[in-house]
Amino acid sequence: MHQQEIFSAVKIWQATPWLHRPTQKVRRTQPLFSQWLLGPEGPVLALDTQPERWHGILHLAGKTAECDSQAVDLYAGTLELLHQTLKGWQGPIQAVYLGAHADPFAGPEAAQELAVACAEAIAKMGIKVWIRTRARILSHLRPRLAALGSLLRITVPLCTASTAKSRGMEPGAPSPKARLRQVVRLREMGLAVLPTMEPLVPGITDTAPEIEALLSLLRDFGITQTTMGYLPLPEGSLDRLGTVLTGTQLVQVAEVYSNGPRVMLPGHRIQRLLPRSKRLKLYTHLSAMGSRYGIRMHVCRWSNPDLEEPQVRDDPKPRESLAEKWRRHQSQG
Repeated sequence: MHQQEIFSAVKIWQATPWLHRPTQKVRRTQPLFSQWLLGPEGPVLALDTQPERWHGILHLAGKTAECDSQAVDLYAGTLELLHQTLKGWQGPIQAVYLGAHADPFAGPEAAQELAVACAEAIAKMGIKVWIRTRARILSHLRPRLAALGSLLRITVPLCTASTAKSRGMEPGAPSPKARLRQVVRLREMGLAVLPTMEPLVPGITDTAPEIEALLSLLRDFGITQTTMGYLPLPEGSLDRLGTVLTGTQLVQVAEVYSNGPRVMLPGHRIQRLLPRSKRLKLYTHLSAMGSRYGIRMHVCRWSNPDLEEPQVRDDPKPRESLAEKWRRHQSQG
């Protein structure tokens, strides 16, 4: 192996430590499915293949902060129980959100194999599968996902374009560029994959330089639309947030969220949002920035149930002055 190949392999290993950890089976103490939300075509059910775990800024509600443990826990008997449950299920199901509380691909081959097998079993019943992941999906598993076609939808969250900042706020996740390269590959295979700008942290990852860098990166990879969402704060999550932010940043975030509403979000959890007027103003500003980069920005509905989509004109025209109106009137006779 050449020196450059060795260097690249080391970089991949450092960026994706979950891929190199052993797995261990644990007993499932909760029901297989939980209701994530009630959709127009039936319930959206949540299914986790791994116990809830703290995954940095994306999963603050984890029951444990042991993100540096040496093994990846997998629920025992998940695939068998899934087959039994789907076989006896009564009534429509709009979709199954695979990995609602723990990234199903944040793990070695055994973890990713289980996630793909569950997605295949769900899709075989004609049920849509939703997956949100920041992980590097092993290349030999991607064709199996591509075979699910329109029944599979994948979202890939990005909270920053900075690799250094991502390592601090999203421990163990591949770099933003690596995630976008995977988005391009999966799209080329025919999969519906959407990179999203979330979770944004006010005053830290939503500054003009940060957003412009992220929008520029998305444009470089051919992304023309995305969703955006500010970080919802689950109850009791400030301690975990303090492990990825500095003391000053934590005080700043706690203050800006202090007057925000406490709402029940999908998954039936109470979380605190930014004040509604502030969010609306920020989203309108971000939408305008996105239009300058040729990217359509949509507000994430899950984390903003109290907001309507801000309307931003793609090509705003300047107002006509009184002098221009007069000249136009004179020319028309």
